[in-house]
Amino acid sequence: MERWTLTVIDGSEQGLEKPLNEEVILGRSLDNALVLSHSAVSRRHARIFAVGFVIYVEDLESTHGTKVNGETCSKRALNNNDIITVGPVSMKIACEQQAAPNPGATNVIYVQPTGAPSIHEISIRDIEKSVADHDISARLEAVLQIGLTLQGEREIGPLLQRIGKTLIDTLAVERCGIFLGEDVNPQLVMAAKGIENPDKLPFSKSLLHRAISDGEALVTADAGKDARVRSESLVAGSIRSAMVAPMWGREHVIGAVVVENRDRTNAFDSEDLRLLVVLANLAGTAFQNTLLIQEVRRETEERAALSRFFSPAVAEHIRSKSGTALSNSRKEISVLFTDIRGFTALSETNDPGELVDLLNRYFHELTEAIFEVEGCVDKFTGDGVLALFGTPVPQSDHARRAVRAGQDILRRCSQLRTPDGEPLAIGIGIATGAAIVGPVGSEKRQEYTAIGDVVNIAARLVELANAGEVLTIDATVEAGELNGLAETVGDRNIKGLERELKIYSIDVGTPIA
Repeated sequence: MERWTLTVIDGSEQGLEKPLNEEVILGRSLDNALVLSHSAVSRRHARIFAVGFVIYVEDLESTHGTKVNGETCSKRALNNNDIITVGPVSMKIACEQQAAPNPGATNVIYVQPTGAPSIHEISIRDIEKSVADHDISARLEAVLQIGLTLQGEREIGPLLQRIGKTLIDTLAVERCGIFLGEDVNPQLVMAAKGIENPDKLPFSKSLLHRAISDGEALVTADAGKDARVRSESLVAGSIRSAMVAPMWGREHVIGAVVVENRDRTNAFDSEDLRLLVVLANLAGTAFQNTLLIQEVRRETEERAALSRFFSPAVAEHIRSKSGTALSNSRKEISVLFTDIRGFTALSETNDPGELVDLLNRYFHELTEAIFEVEGCVDKFTGDGVLALFGTPVPQSDHARRAVRAGQDILRRCSQLRTPDGEPLAIGIGIATGAAIVGPVGSEKRQEYTAIGDVVNIAARLVELANAGEVLTIDATVEAGELNGLAETVGDRNIKGLERELKIYSIDVGTPIA
């Protein structure tokens, strides 16, 4: 009977043989019948299948194409001794006549590195003798456990420690190293077991380069004699056997895992390498998941912190600028102050719980009105609020926004009542001018605020405002084009200023756009 086989003759899987008694999918994905760990190989690159007695190869719309005897093809019938090339991997198709297979003589073939002894054939009896080293059920259990264990870790440090321990326990290696980075100089981030100085873990740069840059998984039987990976560091470290596998993220290699044995040559075989590839992929996925979880956590905390002071739209703008929107600068802004008239008397004669409940409802309405026009709540001032407009996001109409917020505050709070049943008496002051804005405070606590005369003027205006009144100055009226809504109430001396200011009262009954 005819027996068609596919043998890898060039590539990190050199020597691997695959009988073609059913459809074979070639590619980088671990669920393929033939896994080729190289970045130039697509996840599902090509398939080899039979129609009657004819064997075909078909490219599965791969990125770099499939070649037969050097010619690119989409689908082609194969002949004996044809060479199929997938990325950097070349395979030979062969047909031979053979007798019916004898179950007692089943061979297991595994990969040997270039320059190592020829492909070994191990009988079933040999496998039975080494069952402790290749217990399939134990390894499947290890793969399951590493998946469950690693996916549950939420911190990078403990995750790396778990990956290292799992690799050592599962593969029975002497030591391992985890390298992160997408270039030729990856950083050693974790070394475990038997390493006196983890910073000086001996490793082959060429080995890492092939794993990280080319996405290849490699095994070397004797690192000191293997020309592909020979390096002074490996010789100095007395490394005999070693394996390396890329750590794949979602779309690209994010690092590599190296495991070593210092005393034995031929310590690892193709099954060990395949298991390392699986574990490295699980580790890569777990690492990226942990980074994603931490990023989501950071963003959630950042949003929560920003939402205390800024409207959702402004907060998202600040986040998109990676904090640069909160740098200190001088800007033309509008400032709004509110104050409850007679609050001191209220606090002396009413139940604290009722008073706090009133303040919470009051501050809720203030915040909603300010955020409605994308203003910034600088701070709550006991029974009032300081709000900024035109910062941190520039707004050409910040004066109109501030006045509109003042009108809306009075409208929203008109239904609030004191514990005595009286309407809540609120005065508002608004000023427009230049200020220094940005984070101010200590290393442990900072607030986004404004500093300048414009803040002092708004504070003085709120002291002058009657209940239900919004007072402002000519700079605000001019910047907001509010002449039709502003009525002059006279010139006033403002404490801290050497000049008088013209004060205006805003018509709160005519909302502005």
